[in-house]
Amino acid sequence: MKTAAIRTRPVRRGMAATVVTQRTLVGEGGVVVAEVQDHVAGEGAALTDRKISLSDTVDELVKETLEIIGSIVDNMDGPHVNLKLFRDLDEEMKTVEGNGRSLLNIGSCGLHGVHNAFRNGIKQAGWEMDSFFISLKKLFKDYPLRRAEYKSTTGSNIFPLKFCATRWVENGKVAERAQQMLPHLRKYVSAVEQQSRTKMKDSNPAFKRSFATVEKSKSFISVAKAINDPLFEAQLSFFSASAGHAETFLREFQSESPMVPFLYEELTALVRGVMEKVLNPDIISRAKVLSEVELSDKNLLPTEKVDVGIATKINLKQCAKKHNVPELRVFEFRKQCREYYKGFLKKILERSPLNYSLTRSLSCLNPSTIAKTPKIAAQRLEVCLEKMVETSNLTGPEADRVKAEYTQLLGEPHIVEMFSDYKRSTERLDTHWNKVLLACDKKNDHLRDFVQTVLILSHGNAGLERGLSINEECLIENLKEHSLVAQRMVYDSVQVSGGVLKVEITKSLVQHARNANARYKEALEIQRQQESAELQEQTRKREANDQIKALEAKKKQTLSDAQKEAADIEAQIRELMG
Repeated sequence: MKTAAIRTRPVRRGMAATVVTQRTLVGEGGVVVAEVQDHVAGEGAALTDRKISLSDTVDELVKETLEIIGSIVDNMDGPHVNLKLFRDLDEEMKTVEGNGRSLLNIGSCGLHGVHNAFRNGIKQAGWEMDSFFISLKKLFKDYPLRRAEYKSTTGSNIFPLKFCATRWVENGKVAERAQQMLPHLRKYVSAVEQQSRTKMKDSNPAFKRSFATVEKSKSFISVAKAINDPLFEAQLSFFSASAGHAETFLREFQSESPMVPFLYEELTALVRGVMEKVLNPDIISRAKVLSEVELSDKNLLPTEKVDVGIATKINLKQCAKKHNVPELRVFEFRKQCREYYKGFLKKILERSPLNYSLTRSLSCLNPSTIAKTPKIAAQRLEVCLEKMVETSNLTGPEADRVKAEYTQLLGEPHIVEMFSDYKRSTERLDTHWNKVLLACDKKNDHLRDFVQTVLILSHGNAGLERGLSINEECLIENLKEHSLVAQRMVYDSVQVSGGVLKVEITKSLVQHARNANARYKEALEIQRQQESAELQEQTRKREANDQIKALEAKKKQTLSDAQKEAADIEAQIRELMG
């Protein structure tokens, strides 16, 4: 059986709707990306010679893929993305195949779900963290005088990090930096406000020029308002701790390795960890499936017993003592934390992979599950096979043979020992399963095909998330787009080669290295010529605009003089006629 995953992502290029697809195939010993292709629909289709509709795109995509590999899987980015395309692909699958084969559905991308859940939780808490982080960055960005006078006033060289509005979990470091800056920010804001209150003259040696303008800026007003809250440090602590709790899952599932068999356990652990902070323990223990837990007030812990985390708890006590915060305000803060947990859980369970029985059953290929609870693994395999038969991805006899070979596999002690020794941090799952199947004493062709089908399933839009994380490490202030692209090209080339030490030093590479300085100077010269041409064009346009304005003024004056002369002639005519 040949298998492949079709990962779709809608992209807008001008007026064109582009479906980006990635075909992922199973080769010997592992999963590999075989081809990437764009299917463009609508106007401005730069990558194709003809214009096609979205329905044509779906039809073409399905037919081409089924001709090559025989099966197809759609990967949805987020909870509200690609649902229409998913339904169209599903219907087209049934039409093209003629046997009712359907797509295997394990929900939306868990990575996007975690980001959205974190953002929704902060929103439900009523904290305008995004406004504060953006304002804090704008306060000092592109203002060297402000930064200099901030340093001289506070004695601190620590400045804010950039906030990312689309990848909220990554902003834990932003909150940590803001927390480090908080004492210095309060000192800075106090100094600015004091200079304004005292109406200090610029002749005073202590006068700061930037203070006179910064107090009227929106960014300063937003920052001053936020840090005026006596419990703001506790908010920052809670933000960074909550982001850190979710970041482990995101980092691990950005991998390009097959991760679907681990998705259920890891996502369950993440959700359970949050539930234990805010839900009654009895409710969690009685729940058969976490996605069915009701997030009503009667199931939540009392506000004072909500677990806000050790660091936040310490900060809360210190802030309350330092600023004489009343108990009612502390209670309100804990209530806001509870609302965060509710918002997080509600969002992450919305169209979550946990809502699909297939996600749970796919963990039958998780080595840890097989080694620790072989009976549960066998039960999950049966559920998975039933689902694949229902969707016509397997026939009944094929499913029975897969089950028989799986049972035989677990009956071999040395195979079970191999599963016990598996370490996810050092070995890919597809590589390990390949070793296991080769080490099996009995024939397992049907099980091998089944394993390939499962491992090809996408665990989320990991490529995109991984790329954004890499870009984040490359980004520095004022980095131009082509520089970032060049850095990514170098990084990707090194990764494809298997590391720096495995990069092949070719004659062409040596020549490029030798000529690097000359190419750099040539690029600078081209840039200077382009800038000179742009300057000349701007000068020409400016001179043309000046001439146009002069001619328009002359035209206006000429019309005015003509109207005046006509009025004089009209007056003379009336005088003669009278």
